[in-house]
Amino acid sequence: MKTETSIDVLAVDARRVVDAGTLASWIDGCVKAVLPHAAMLCGQSVPHAGGYAAIQRWSFGVPQAYETSVACAGSNVRSPILTRLLHFGGPEFFDADQDEVPEVDAAWLRNFRLAGWRNLLGLGHREGEGQTGVHLGGLLRRRPS
Repeated sequence: MKTETSIDVLAVDARRVVDAGTLASWIDGCVKAVLPHAAMLCGQSVPHAGGYAAIQRWSFGVPQAYETSVACAGSNVRSPILTRLLHFGGPEFFDADQDEVPEVDAAWLRNFRLAGWRNLLGLGHREGEGQTGVHLGGLLRRRPS
């Protein structure tokens, strides 16, 4: 795939994100031009003694039933792909028809498939170090082929 959107354009455009509305425009414009996707679930998390705690979560095109099935207390998301992303730094790609991953639990996979999802790409970025750091992450559902 070839795109006219450069990393510089993407970075400059990202600096204009100041609220949920401008985030939605950025996701639907620049990000979709670089990483075509059908839906995106993203957010920010901070580290704590037990792992990470979500401080913000946004959803774009994600079926409500699927979002409800993966949401848990404090805007956190239960996803083995997000867990791998947080532990290893990513990117993490998952395809339900090809991956035989033991840490993908049956209930999560069932909800994933019921929502019509077959694959996703997990991307993350850490700002700062240790307990003062922030993790920015996103799960993108690829467009059906």
